[in-house]
Amino acid sequence: MRELSRLGQLFWATLLAASAHASDGVLEINLACATATGCFAGDLAGLPVTITAAAPARSFRLTSDLTTASGAQTMISVSVPSVTIDLGGFRIAGPAVCSGVPVTSCTNGGAGQGVTGGNDVTVKNGSITGMGNTAVSLTYSARVEGLNVFHCGGGITATDLAVIRGNIVTSGGGDGIRCRDHCVVSENSATGHFGDGIDVAIGTVNGNSASLNGGAGGRFGSRVAYAQNQFSGNAVADVVGGHASSGNLCADASCSARGTRRFYLTQSAHNGTQAVLACAVGFHFASMWELQDPSHLEYDVARGVTSPDAGLGPPTSLAEGWIRTGRASTSSNGRQGVDNCNAWSSSSGQGTVAGLDTAGNWLNGWDTVPQSRVEPWDPDLQNCSDPKHVWCVED
Repeated sequence: MRELSRLGQLFWATLLAASAHASDGVLEINLACATATGCFAGDLAGLPVTITAAAPARSFRLTSDLTTASGAQTMISVSVPSVTIDLGGFRIAGPAVCSGVPVTSCTNGGAGQGVTGGNDVTVKNGSITGMGNTAVSLTYSARVEGLNVFHCGGGITATDLAVIRGNIVTSGGGDGIRCRDHCVVSENSATGHFGDGIDVAIGTVNGNSASLNGGAGGRFGSRVAYAQNQFSGNAVADVVGGHASSGNLCADASCSARGTRRFYLTQSAHNGTQAVLACAVGFHFASMWELQDPSHLEYDVARGVTSPDAGLGPPTSLAEGWIRTGRASTSSNGRQGVDNCNAWSSSSGQGTVAGLDTAGNWLNGWDTVPQSRVEPWDPDLQNCSDPKHVWCVED
């Protein structure tokens, strides 16, 4: 009878515990159930833990670390939408180890991912380390928050309409954070990766730090706006592309701190037919009417020609370059502001160049009034076959 009583107590205790667990609508994931029995309906014994339509809930929480000795092992695989996975402060851990700052190599790699899933999946609140491949790989309408990711073959990736916020992503064998279209990437740190720190095609990028990466700190498409970010020590450039708003800091001056539209005179020279393709991604061949008042613009000293007394401003004197006129195709009128190498399609004839020199003649001082200029620009004509610098302005 005593034994039956103990069994009864255990039964009721187990039933009460199960009821308490079920009442919050959250299903547990831990290494014991994952490897021995499967953690819930639709999940078979062994890794990965598989979340399917058969699971009796859509909210899950780790209650222990999930570990593997194989870089090829994926840990959690989600095949249904509208799922939340709370790591509960625990970690998903594999054997991969990456070395170098930025990373130069990773050992124990493979195809294994920490969490992989499709639409409307949230992953939050824990650590993912040592995955042979990507730590988190999600698609449409994903949310990734509060993760510490390090020593993985890749970092955090998502496709459209994702929110990636408040993560620390360090020392990975690929890019730190990558998101495609209409993404919000904010308050993350991406440091020491083999590739780019943060790569976003379309969206907003605010309040992040990206440093010491082997690619760009931020690699952005033409429809990315970014503000209040800090980039430093990245191998390719601190920022490539995008449109800066205020408060950014780039150690290599590749972004605007004030969010002002930037312009520059190319360091390389190009003939008249090459001018339209001479500007960097995120910039285009400038019209005089975009640059006429440069006091409202910011000169890009990282990309552009500089002179000893330019400071953070543009060069003057002999620093002239091809500039669009806004006129019809022509190359034979003999007038600056008109001729344009047949709309920059021909290397014969003449085209318009301009430089910032209020003197009109670079040997004279500022008090010399030129005979012809578009103040403060001094235009001239050059042969379309001659290599000249090109004026570029931000898109």
